[in-house]
Amino acid sequence: MTSLREAARCSDAPVNLPDCNYATTLVGFNFVDEQCDAYLHELFAIDKERDRAKNVINGAGLLTNTILAVSPASKITMAIAAHAFGLSSSYVDVATDSYLYKTDTGVIYKAVEEMQLEYRTRADKDFRERPYLFEIEPQAYGAIRGYLRLCMPPTIQSKMTSALANATAAAPPNTKGPQTLQPVDLTAPKQ
Repeated sequence: MTSLREAARCSDAPVNLPDCNYATTLVGFNFVDEQCDAYLHELFAIDKERDRAKNVINGAGLLTNTILAVSPASKITMAIAAHAFGLSSSYVDVATDSYLYKTDTGVIYKAVEEMQLEYRTRADKDFRERPYLFEIEPQAYGAIRGYLRLCMPPTIQSKMTSALANATAAAPPNTKGPQTLQPVDLTAPKQ
């Protein structure tokens, strides 16, 4: 907290001053934003690396099978080679699927951004209406920790699950003309 207080230019202020504790909280939020952005960028990069790795493995498998097909290799050898490359591709999925990589990173980024904006708005409102919430340093620290949790995988996963659970299916209104099947719009209600 000392570094955050210094960045908020409150290192010489009393520790029970709500203005400085709130400023320290905002500096903490900004630091968390930087770390969260780096984490989300890493998710994006790993997602793209996974796709590239799978494409390389699949390409190598196709090339190997083509070479084996024109050589005097047996069908058993060809099957073993095909399964080995398939297994390698599956290992890439297993290694990355446990880190929110099954969800599009753009969707994750938007969900985190919405949660952060809501949290910051609520913190600002609390400071204006109830400044006593920022009278002591541990309260500011707690607010920063709560903000940090928004970028943690369990929170993100929970947000995604909740959005899907609360989504409703609705057919768009039919327009004049021939009767055709219309796409279904899945939207999560605003909370």
